[in-house]
Amino acid sequence: MNHSKTNNVHSNLICFSIGIVYFIFGILKFFPELSPAEKLAEQTIHKMTFGLISNKLALFSLASLETLIGFSLIFRIKLVFIIKLALFHMICTFFPFILLPEQTFNFSGETLTLTGQYILKNIIIISCLINLKETVKPLEYTPSLDKKTKQQYRILNALFEFNWKLLDKTN
Repeated sequence: MNHSKTNNVHSNLICFSIGIVYFIFGILKFFPELSPAEKLAEQTIHKMTFGLISNKLALFSLASLETLIGFSLIFRIKLVFIIKLALFHMICTFFPFILLPEQTFNFSGETLTLTGQYILKNIIIISCLINLKETVKPLEYTPSLDKKTKQQYRILNALFEFNWKLLDKTN
């Protein structure tokens, strides 16, 4: 296997792996109290937006963003934009260290809580995304959608529509 094929296999594997993580974490946030990060996300976004966005809207938006990033990474759609979006999101995941230090550091302030460790591991994802950004061509070709991908888009769209309806009913 030559060097460029090896790099392509590695970048495909990284895209797929990060995409799966994003997609699963995003889908979990669509269902109340299913995501272990739900409360942390709500509290962080509440502080970041000075309470201007309701928790339900914040969580729905985050779920949509994470699912979109995951889906796009898995199927390698608009990678340059998606990688930049994912990097922005990953940087935002560190805000609890500043906004919610009581949840990220132990009382002594010298060690991380499990939540702090959960956030800190995102450095690995950031490193992989930066590596991917360097291997993806800026004018990447996005293939026309085949029948299976179109069906997956329809399923994803139906899921978003269903969750919007649920969100409207709870308000």
